[in-house]
Amino acid sequence: MRWTQFTSTTAAVLLAIAIGTPLAAQQQAPKHHGYKVIDIGTLGGPTSGINFDSRILNRQGAAVGGADTSVFDPICGCYNFHAFRWQNGVLSDLGTLPGGESFSFGIAINSRGNVAGISNNGLIDPVTGVPVFEAVTWSDRKITNLGTLGGSFSLPNDINSRGETAGGAENTIPDPDNLGGALIGLPSPT
Repeated sequence: MRWTQFTSTTAAVLLAIAIGTPLAAQQQAPKHHGYKVIDIGTLGGPTSGINFDSRILNRQGAAVGGADTSVFDPICGCYNFHAFRWQNGVLSDLGTLPGGESFSFGIAINSRGNVAGISNNGLIDPVTGVPVFEAVTWSDRKITNLGTLGGSFSLPNDINSRGETAGGAENTIPDPDNLGGALIGLPSPT
């Protein structure tokens, strides 16, 4: 009989603790920061995107990436894709280099709002047969071509607060061990 009373009392205490614990835990739980998911949209086409490996957001809340425009290219079966800058709900098309209307992409942004990215320029690489793209910066709505080291392609990785951009570029020295040749058989300078 005593065992039954002890078991009943223990069960009642455990039940009270079990019921009370979640309420106590909820009241003492640390507050979480609130985040808001925002659809930044496109430049008239179906998709947009960002580069996850770069600084695509600055302290002023400006973000950079690329988005489809409304211009469809039947040759590639795709939409022209342009670099964008998004801030305060406004998505701005950063444009392309002259002759390169079909592609640009914003890769990084600095604290002053300068953007580093890539743009095609309308030329075709004679070795690979693919459109040429070069590193560029956008500052005050003006695009600047950063060029290459003699080859067809360059790519920035980041841009600092002074507007200095770092990245890589092809030169004209053929490399038999290049990544394109090793993986997919494309000849390419280094």
